[in-house]
Amino acid sequence: MADTEELPGYTVIDPESNLVLGPPPPHDDTDFTIGSQRVSHPLVSIENLKSHLRLLGMFALMKQKVEDPDSDPQVMERIPPLAKALPPEWRWVWFLELAVERFERWAASLNVSGGLFVLPPIDVWMIWHAYMLNPIWYAEDCERLPLLRALRNLKDHPIDLMESIGDDPFDFRPPPEQEEFWDAQIRLPYNPFVSCRVHTHVEISCPRCEGPVSVPFLNAGKSGFAQTDFNVVCGDCSSLATREKLGVAKFTRDAVLDPDDPAHISAYGKAVYLPGTLLMTSGQINTVVAKETKVKLKRVDAFRNDQDGRPGEQFPYPDTEAWRNAMGEKLKYEASELRRALEGCLTASRARRIAGAYVDGRPFSVQLVAAAMRQARFTEKMRQLGWLNPGFFDSTEDVETLKKCVTRYYGFLTLIQDIGSFSVPTLDIDLVWHTHQLSPKAYKKDCTLYVGKFVNHDDEVEASFLSDGFELTCRAWESRFGMDYSRCGCSLPGTTLGQRLRRLRKKVLSHRPRAHPPMDPEDCYSASHPSDHNSVSMNARVRKQRREAWKPRWQRRRNRDGQKIKNSKGQMQNGDLEERHPRGQDQDAAPVVAPLPLMYGYGYPYESSESHGMCLGDMAGCSGCEGSSSCSSMA
Repeated sequence: MADTEELPGYTVIDPESNLVLGPPPPHDDTDFTIGSQRVSHPLVSIENLKSHLRLLGMFALMKQKVEDPDSDPQVMERIPPLAKALPPEWRWVWFLELAVERFERWAASLNVSGGLFVLPPIDVWMIWHAYMLNPIWYAEDCERLPLLRALRNLKDHPIDLMESIGDDPFDFRPPPEQEEFWDAQIRLPYNPFVSCRVHTHVEISCPRCEGPVSVPFLNAGKSGFAQTDFNVVCGDCSSLATREKLGVAKFTRDAVLDPDDPAHISAYGKAVYLPGTLLMTSGQINTVVAKETKVKLKRVDAFRNDQDGRPGEQFPYPDTEAWRNAMGEKLKYEASELRRALEGCLTASRARRIAGAYVDGRPFSVQLVAAAMRQARFTEKMRQLGWLNPGFFDSTEDVETLKKCVTRYYGFLTLIQDIGSFSVPTLDIDLVWHTHQLSPKAYKKDCTLYVGKFVNHDDEVEASFLSDGFELTCRAWESRFGMDYSRCGCSLPGTTLGQRLRRLRKKVLSHRPRAHPPMDPEDCYSASHPSDHNSVSMNARVRKQRREAWKPRWQRRRNRDGQKIKNSKGQMQNGDLEERHPRGQDQDAAPVVAPLPLMYGYGYPYESSESHGMCLGDMAGCSGCEGSSSCSSMA
């Protein structure tokens, strides 16, 4: 399908019933506007969406092969005995650690390939995919890290490369020239399942002496690199290395680099600046702010290049190595000490952002194993919807669903510009949003052009913020476009049970059967379930003020509910209520048990995923796709 294929509009109103019926006949998508800007080109094509879904299907299959020993006996035969003995979820973590190491080697190899691009294997694709879905971190790391220089200069649509892989990514072999280069540079088999048999160790640098230390990914003592109790003793200096200590040591190496030293700039480029300080929300690189941040660090004793520390006098360390070691000792190689020292000279939000880039010893500012695990949740939701099934969107009628996704994404970007606050996408919008981010340069350009800022994608947001954000997004959408934001039937957070039931009943009764619906309700309405991601453009101070403003309302509800229960039963005390009914803890996950009139083939209430509450689907298995996601966008 061509990129210029027509897309449906936002809504159409039945003149007789005054009901929102869905998208009107298709028209040219250049008629759309995002905020005050007219869309001059399709931001995401239907073919890109299909390629992305195909890629997610490969990720889901790979996860199944790793976790389920019965899904592919040949794969399990290649997995080492220690990995086989792990619970499925921990076996997946081990596999992801191997994949991150392979991604790092692959990214480094591109810098010496002489322009040859080696198609990555599917496990490396998965890590790269998760990295690009942290767009601000990815863009800044591509600017800062020499390791990612080749990826920074790569063509703008990596998703297009998927067409070269074929239908079976596990049997895919790149062209001979690429495979030969892979073998020489990566020194591991291309196939991830063949590789895991021989990829048993990783080399790290000792936090103190910087000497190389070879660490097994797994060992019987549960202290391997891919295990929760990872620790190893350096053979040269007898220092203990842990993930936390590696992260602090990485910070000390970056902190001693001088942005005014030509030798450091020549050797490290923009890595002389700290992560989280270089890329502005405007999408522009600002070395002035990044340099000022380093100047501020020297105001704190832990970061000062001063052996004596007496006021008015300075006795610099003889070299950066001595300064780095002294800094590590002052911080005790502890993340809490690093965070405390940063907060002593920077704003709390800037300190959190910088400290968050130093949770392990990997060069990346994103903890890629955790990022890949979070994206696996979204992939699973797409699988439950059936959208990852081969040929699911082959027919013209089914493609209408994807057109609607793109249309709604334009509206979502408008909301981010309009409300300037916490916006939570639905699963269908989230799919398009993710696909857009897989073209990093275009995404950055489109955001700054149409939204006015580089919109971040944050999937590490507390459930309470997601609930508040989804309610705000629903109301803003209905006000802006005159139609429901989520049509899967999920309740909005922050309402009583009676209000929820009335809302759900109204949703069910408001719909009428249509002669020729563009898609099945199960494909369309379930895609409007809340996703797990959200869009944040308000700062920490504003969020704190909103939480404080809501506290009296939460307390009134708690007191009211407690009094009702106490009056009805006459035996429950307030202390019992606090213990037995803590508000916000799993209450929203309970299914609706009250009978509701269901019409026109609508399904039954069921327990929804995550903490987004009750769902009345439009079919018996509404897995929820027009409700909220667990992602967010942060400018």
